[in-house]
Amino acid sequence: MDGGASLHKIEQVEASLDFQLPSDVKKHFGVVENISIEGTRSELESLRKIDIKEKPYIVLGEFWKEADGDLLLIKRKLDR
Repeated sequence: MDGGASLHKIEQVEASLDFQLPSDVKKHFGVVENISIEGTRSELESLRKIDIKEKPYIVLGEFWKEADGDLLLIKRKLDR
């Protein structure tokens, strides 16, 4: 577990994703920038965009409890 990221760093990641993170996710990364515990890993700088069945998501981390690497996702909205 690493300490929290600065607001500036979180905003830089948001800019690179072209997506504003929900406030609770921002608060999480402000407290813990990187965490790897009991098969779950989430790292601020590893956030990335992904499309699954033509639906847009942000990958927040991975869950390896059963060794199959499930993704932890939040849905992003497309501008229309």
